[in-house]
Amino acid sequence: MLDDCGALLFASDAKWIAKTTALCETLGFGETAPFDGIEDLGRRARRRAITYILADYRIDADLLAHTVRIIRHHDADPVRFAPMLAFTKGLDAEIYGKYIRMGFDDIIAFPQTMARVARRLRAQLDTPIDYFQAGPYFGPDRRRLLEEEPEDDREPGEGFTRLVITRDARKGIEIVETHDHQAAERRAG
Repeated sequence: MLDDCGALLFASDAKWIAKTTALCETLGFGETAPFDGIEDLGRRARRRAITYILADYRIDADLLAHTVRIIRHHDADPVRFAPMLAFTKGLDAEIYGKYIRMGFDDIIAFPQTMARVARRLRAQLDTPIDYFQAGPYFGPDRRRLLEEEPEDDREPGEGFTRLVITRDARKGIEIVETHDHQAAERRAG
């Protein structure tokens, strides 16, 4: 399954890249490389049906948030729906919430068993996943991952769109359902 997928590593630390490359090779990814920008992601996404983005939690938060916004608002479905996972050391609720709010699909805290990492990566494939476009946010359903209700990013009266997608390691991204929800108009009275 993962042998049909690629993994791009978003990090600046050479040791982290080397360790994560070894992890990806052990897990059986078909291709692993350092993240080299959106254009590179687009080229790789045309070669492989699914390309994961694995991010080091120590990367500059502003750079990461900017890059995530560009990826999540990209024209090409294989790019904007790329599974994005942050790798952290330990489980810190603040870091966890920050990455979920950015639009990451999952956060994996290390240390972790190889079997559990593989399970979490495979959970991004062959299952329906809800994505939402609400104001400036586009990404997976945050409500399932945050303890508190996420902040509503929409302008008053603005609706939202819910997309149900599946990722298939061989066939790619499929948008299974699209639901446009218009905000209810308030009546003066």
